[in-house]
Amino acid sequence: MNLPGPSGLNNLGNSFIIRFERLGELSDLEDAISTLRDPLHPCAPCLTRENS
Repeated sequence: MNLPGPSGLNNLGNSFIIRFERLGELSDLEDAISTLRDPLHPCAPCLTRENS
């Protein structure tokens, strides 16, 4: 499966935000938050002090 890169995920998240602003659907805002936040999850252990 070909996953989008960081800029693609950012564009997708921004699209959900714009759609939320236009339509007011809470699910679009939730999708935007997930799209922008979830890619950071796999990196979280790399950023802890224990690993440095």
